[in-house]
Amino acid sequence: MTGFELVFITDPALSDKELESLQKNIKMSLS
Repeated sequence: MTGFELVFITDPALSDKELESLQKNIKMSLS
């Protein structure tokens, strides 16, 4: 898990749907 992922995951302002899409985008951009 990268620092960016940790920031997104621990950000309380993000909703579950936003979190899910962010994680997908991060994984796609890293792969």
